[in-house]
Amino acid sequence: MGKVGRPKLEDSAIKAVRMPVRLWRLLSKASKEYRTRNELIVRLVEDHLVKKGLLSDSKRKFPIEPKKKRSDP
Repeated sequence: MGKVGRPKLEDSAIKAVRMPVRLWRLLSKASKEYRTRNELIVRLVEDHLVKKGLLSDSKRKFPIEPKKKRSDP
């Protein structure tokens, strides 16, 4: 039987994050303009680590630009 789900690009750890509902709703609203909530959280963590000098820009998992909206023909 074949594997189900996304292809494994990088080792990852499944973690739970507890946050206030008001922040989760804001995150959900912001992620609609960016990508998924998970990718937005990873992006925010990467930004913080780059500012602290613990991660280089070349090691980022996600590109800096938000996804482009498709234009209707």
